[in-house]
Amino acid sequence: ESAGARSFSTTIGHNTETVRDPRYLDLITRGLLWACDKLNDDYLRPYDGDQQVTFIDKREVTSTNQQSIGKRPAGSTLVYAEASSTQQGHPAQHAIDGDRETRWCADGPQYPASLTLQFEQPLKIEAITLLWESRRAYQYQVEGSTDGQTWQLLLDRSDAGEVIAGEQALPTAATVSHLRITGKSGPRGGWCSIREVSLKGPGLDKLWPAGRDAQTGKLTAAAGNAYEKRGNVPPHIEPLAPEQEAKILREVRIPDGFVATVFAAPPAVNYPVFVAATVDGTLFVSSDGNGSLGRQEERGRVIRLRDLDGDGRADETKVFCEVDAPRGLVWDHDRLYLMHPPHLSVFIDRDGDGVADMQKTLVKNLAFGYDKRPADHTTNGLSLGVDGWLYIAGGDFGFMNAEGADGTMLTHRGGGVIRVRPDGSGLEIYSTGTRNILEVAISPQMEMFARDNTNDGGGWDVRLHHFTGNDNHGYPRLYKNFNDECVQPLADYGGGSGCGAVFIDEPGMGDWNNAPFTADWGTGSLYRHTVSPRGATYAETEPPQPFISLPRPTDADVDGNSRVYCASWLGATFNWAGPDVGYIVCVKPKDFTPAAMPDFAQATDDQLAQVFNDPSYRRRLEAQRELMRRGSPLQQKLLDNGLAQRNAERQLLARLQDDTDPAATELCLNSLNHADPVIVHTAIRMLAKRQAVPECFAAFDAHAAPARPLMRALAQIHQAEVVNGLIARLSDTEGDNRQEVLAALCRLHYQEAAWKGDSWGTRPDTRGPYYEPVAWDETPRIAAALNAALDRSSPAEVSFLIDT
Repeated sequence: ESAGARSFSTTIGHNTETVRDPRYLDLITRGLLWACDKLNDDYLRPYDGDQQVTFIDKREVTSTNQQSIGKRPAGSTLVYAEASSTQQGHPAQHAIDGDRETRWCADGPQYPASLTLQFEQPLKIEAITLLWESRRAYQYQVEGSTDGQTWQLLLDRSDAGEVIAGEQALPTAATVSHLRITGKSGPRGGWCSIREVSLKGPGLDKLWPAGRDAQTGKLTAAAGNAYEKRGNVPPHIEPLAPEQEAKILREVRIPDGFVATVFAAPPAVNYPVFVAATVDGTLFVSSDGNGSLGRQEERGRVIRLRDLDGDGRADETKVFCEVDAPRGLVWDHDRLYLMHPPHLSVFIDRDGDGVADMQKTLVKNLAFGYDKRPADHTTNGLSLGVDGWLYIAGGDFGFMNAEGADGTMLTHRGGGVIRVRPDGSGLEIYSTGTRNILEVAISPQMEMFARDNTNDGGGWDVRLHHFTGNDNHGYPRLYKNFNDECVQPLADYGGGSGCGAVFIDEPGMGDWNNAPFTADWGTGSLYRHTVSPRGATYAETEPPQPFISLPRPTDADVDGNSRVYCASWLGATFNWAGPDVGYIVCVKPKDFTPAAMPDFAQATDDQLAQVFNDPSYRRRLEAQRELMRRGSPLQQKLLDNGLAQRNAERQLLARLQDDTDPAATELCLNSLNHADPVIVHTAIRMLAKRQAVPECFAAFDAHAAPARPLMRALAQIHQAEVVNGLIARLSDTEGDNRQEVLAALCRLHYQEAAWKGDSWGTRPDTRGPYYEPVAWDETPRIAAALNAALDRSSPAEVSFLIDT
């Protein structure tokens, strides 16, 4: 107990003898109750209620590890392996599969336990190498037999007191058809478990697992797993039995008033990373067996799922296209926009059969490919705004020399939001300074939200961001030591792992409607965020509420009938773990009947414009897309309707960024003393982006705007003109304004180094304000000016310079 707060902690490891001891369980129980100040007779009593834990018979479950056998090497020696007992997932054959990451393990801590190897024909064994699970001392014997009945002792290590590594010659070389390794005892708490057995002798080559015919005893090579090193299983529908669906849904929690079904599970779909629903409920799924860390061939594809009878379960599954590392996706009419590192492409289905007929690359090198790194912290989710742009969530590993269809080139070292038109033109950075956001939820008013990822103890936890354009959220250069120069998050949630996002504005959602939703793999929920406008940004006014809770959610989307689809990555972590991974649930309101779906293709322009009044945002957006394809000016009305709902501060923020407005720069200068920090932040960045050097100096000289934001804008412009102007003003500037000039010179002393494509990893240097500062042409002049100023400075100014 410390400072009036109680805490209890203990380790829970793999020492089975300790963990199963009733005294240990009593310790855990009493310790937790004591920490909660509940260690009394009211709470320290046996539980006699209904059991809430779901028990699954291990005999009904096939471990994916049992399938981990590659192709048999030529000349290998067939061996049938069996054991006195086997722990689920660690069969006897794992001791001879050539993989040190797998192992045989007895089914419990009891000794003795044995592993027996049978050969096709008698072999002379001269030496043996045993790799046990842990690098601790095991005591064991090795015996041989010609019939599997009578055994001869070949090696005795029953008294081994230390680790025996490497090859061991058998004192008595023998020709045997069976070899038995018997563990007599092992390290405290350690089960009898062997990673690999190797043998040496005439005619012996690499050992290979074999099966044995029950009638004849003949050995046959174990079948290899076709998907061990590459590929994925072809999807097909196998309807779940009611008890199978119920087993999955036991782990799914939803609010009252909604019903959940398993929309699809293996083999109809697996490894769902992102999902995209069409307005009528057809679902496209990015299926990536490589996860975030794998790089094996033919693991990725996009699967199209359709519910043909409306029961919330997919009846049809097809591979729409095959592609490495499929990520964010958006369906529009006859085409799928897909981010698949390193490229952004559009896949077109001309005949509507559910299979892509054509691929066109829209942006090249918008991420790194498998030749450089796996698809972790990569360019991720894809969202379509009512403004007609595609918005892309970028991970902080960034991209180099991305090239849009119009030849626009772009490099970005960091995370943020990138946008591009659907034809691949206009590529640009919309927002920067995030870590590893996976998708942006976009509202009908073009407000954008995303859940970011923690940097594992480096001061950047799971955050909720609001993006407004030309904003810097601070990672990794600013948030630690220059936090007043970046946009603040709407919320900080501590631990977790942010994933996909969707904005839901659909009539069947009731009290859950009209909000951004974000998925968190770590905390296991799809959350609704209650946000309200606050100045130029938003505020989260209540803690996030879990709408769908399930294991490892990755993404969600909603269709035009108020059905929400949420994907789970259950069964794997960051790489291939066999074909039976993940599922998708469909959650829909119980007492809601959607209106008939409009026939968008047959409707007139005026009828489509009337759909803009529909309570379903998905339907409104679908109508707008149809008008856009027709070239109708009516499509603009939907965007105008949304933007008109913004408050005055948010409208001002958009005007600051309007490069078509000749008064925008003056407006930025006038906004530098605004009370809203996001407006000031954006005005500074826009002045720097437009390189408004004369205008900033004129405002400084005339005291027409605050010195600090003016100097911060100039400090982002590495030009000799800026350095000359700052040095010239040192001699006739006093007080706080002089300090701001000095601060700008300090910032300009270095610039960010040209990026060569190297990764900064998951915990980059956060000292800032540059990640990799380097000198530039004006560095010597700036250093001389600062040294001269230091010599003439007052103690207060010296202290300021040192801190700066």
